[in-house]
Amino acid sequence: MPDLIYPSELVIKGAGLADSLPQGVEAETTGHCGICGKPHDEGDMVDFLMLTKSFTVENVIFDPHAPYRCLHCAAIMDEKEFIFRWGSAVVTADGLYPCLKRVHRGYWFLNPPEPPFTFYLQVSKSQHVAWRSPVNYSKDVVFFRLGEDVHKIRTQKIQDGLEATISLIEAHKALHAKKAIKRKPMRTALSFCDMKGQRVGQSELYQWVNEVVELMPEMQAHVKQLLSLTSSEAYALDFVLTENLELPEPVRTANIK
Repeated sequence: MPDLIYPSELVIKGAGLADSLPQGVEAETTGHCGICGKPHDEGDMVDFLMLTKSFTVENVIFDPHAPYRCLHCAAIMDEKEFIFRWGSAVVTADGLYPCLKRVHRGYWFLNPPEPPFTFYLQVSKSQHVAWRSPVNYSKDVVFFRLGEDVHKIRTQKIQDGLEATISLIEAHKALHAKKAIKRKPMRTALSFCDMKGQRVGQSELYQWVNEVVELMPEMQAHVKQLLSLTSSEAYALDFVLTENLELPEPVRTANIK
């Protein structure tokens, strides 16, 4: 397993900002970052932790009463690009990859990068999510932050769900191949509605799936595969089913100064 690293430290490294941290002050005591919890010794360079009235997520930081924050957290929280341009991303030790488009989100849900990495998605433009997203040390079980919530998915279940959906869609096409009225090919088997992170009617089977199973009982195994997904995995699968998934180009790399 890769060496442990704190979220802000990883994000700053991947974004190529490790050599341009705030100047900071020398810590007068041994302690920890009030934001991410990273420990520091007396004399280490830190920044004063001062939360403004506009800071509304005090309940999710490590210690709101700590006197200091680490320079990595300071760099992220003071850089507006982490809200306005880099608010949805996958970050590795080598680069920061945008994750705004469906084709990019679907790619990462299906193909997680080599650990360590962090995966976060905004649901509104005013959210700070980069510094509070868990670091992943495995490609098999992935944690990602969606707004205020952290979700866990199993990569193999996403792959299984993709294959099950494709099989059901192909079966549906075969059943209607000789009918006079041509139907638009189905895209997904599970209903899904997402409005600013509020999911409604998720994981409910579309009626066409029931039709397929009624006429082709052998397809039931694929339905069971889909119904075994957690709500977070169903969310991820919806993006994976987007056509023409693509690996995005990094908007920042670790060698950018």
